[in-house]
Amino acid sequence: MEFFEATAQDDINIGACILIYGAMAAGKTRSALTLPDPILHINTEPKDPRTVHGVTHGKAITYARAESFDDIMGYLNGAIVEAQGGKFKYKSVFHDGLTFTNAIYKQNIEDDRFRARELSKNDLPRPGMTDRFRPERPDWGAIASMMARETYLLNKLSSYGVIVVSTAISAEYPKWNQSIRMAPSLIGQEFPKLIHGYFDYIGYII
Repeated sequence: MEFFEATAQDDINIGACILIYGAMAAGKTRSALTLPDPILHINTEPKDPRTVHGVTHGKAITYARAESFDDIMGYLNGAIVEAQGGKFKYKSVFHDGLTFTNAIYKQNIEDDRFRARELSKNDLPRPGMTDRFRPERPDWGAIASMMARETYLLNKLSSYGVIVVSTAISAEYPKWNQSIRMAPSLIGQEFPKLIHGYFDYIGYII
C-alpha cells in the first residue's frame, strides 16, 4: 500500500491534475503552449496538434499518440515509475482529450462485442450494420472502467510534481445529467458522475 505522509506545512513537490472543457475551436489544444516545458502532448484526436501549435512557439514539446488502451496504460505506468524515481523528463503532460478517448473506447468495445457475437452459437449477429455497433448493458461498465483507469493514472502522475491537463469538448445539458447547463461531453453515466474525484481543478473555457 502506498502512503503520502505530509502535512500542509511541508515543502513538497506537488503537481495538479486539471480538466478544461469548452466548445470546439475554443483554444483548448493551443492552451498546451502555456504549460511549463518540456511538455508531453498525448493526442487522442484525429487532427494533428502541430497544425494548431505551429512551429514558432519556442516550446520544448514532444507529441505522442497511443494505438490502444493497453498502449496508453503501459505508457502512463512507465511514466509514473520514472516520476517516482525523479527521472520523468517532462514538467507538464497535456492529454488531448477525454471526449475522443471516450468515443474510441466505445468503438473498441463495439468491435469486441461484434466478434463475441460471431463466435457465439446463441447470439449470432444479424446481417447489416444493426448488430455491428450495438453495445449491451455490461459494455457501458467496461467503457467507464477503461476511462477511470486511464484518468486515475493521469491523476497519479500529477502527484509527483507534474502538471497534467486533460481536455474535453463541452455539451449543453449532457445526457448523463440534463440538469447541468454545460458539462464535459462524455458517453455513459458512471464515469462522468465520478469525474470530480479524478481532477483537482475543472474549468470551462469561454
